[in-house]
Amino acid sequence: MKLASHYSKASIIISVSILIISGLVYYLIIDHVARKQLDDDLAGELSEFVFYVNTNHALPKKSYDENITTFTKTNLTHFDTNFFDTQYSDPKENSNEAGRAISALIKVGDQNYIVTIIESSEETEYLISIISGVTIILTAVFLFIFIITNNYILNGLYRPFYYLLDQIKKFNVADSNKLTIVESDVDEFRELNDAVAKMSTRVSSDYHGLKTFTENASHEMMTPLAVITSKLDILIQDETLKGISLRQ
Repeated sequence: MKLASHYSKASIIISVSILIISGLVYYLIIDHVARKQLDDDLAGELSEFVFYVNTNHALPKKSYDENITTFTKTNLTHFDTNFFDTQYSDPKENSNEAGRAISALIKVGDQNYIVTIIESSEETEYLISIISGVTIILTAVFLFIFIITNNYILNGLYRPFYYLLDQIKKFNVADSNKLTIVESDVDEFRELNDAVAKMSTRVSSDYHGLKTFTENASHEMMTPLAVITSKLDILIQDETLKGISLRQ
């Protein structure tokens, strides 16, 4: 796998991880804000309900402000107000819907009641799903553009490196032609180009120096070898030496 591929793989993994984490955080923030808005609305409804009861000293005879409101008699004298998710039956739609509710303790005369006000959360959940869907689509588009752009930039960025690598493969120490270096705006590539250029020059210089020394040494050795060869030829043709060899 090429260096650019390794970098792209690492970048994609990191980017996808960041996008997934960011998406989850974004979803949790939206969900928290939506719940907080519902809770504030329910708290406002409860305040209006308590004001109505304190003013009229009686419970309302219908669902307050068109929300689902229920009253349950209780002997409890202390009950913490709490918010919770629930399912309720909508008489208008004749179906079960998701809702957010608040429960609190109120006192009407001498009787205590637990009042529960339920508000539909369908619209909020629908809004969250729309925002989440748009976020996922935008994330996918961003990731696609990032991959394409990243590959395009890396291919252009590493072009001088691959060109230099091709020049090194074609380099022949016996050839007098020098390496052709492509200019680059990247400092590391410029340093690499300078190092390779100096190395190729040194190698070529050492090779030609060694070649010149070998040629000179060979030329200098030819004269003694020629003298020795001629002397041996004279000795071979000497009749005196032949007679000595026969007597022995």
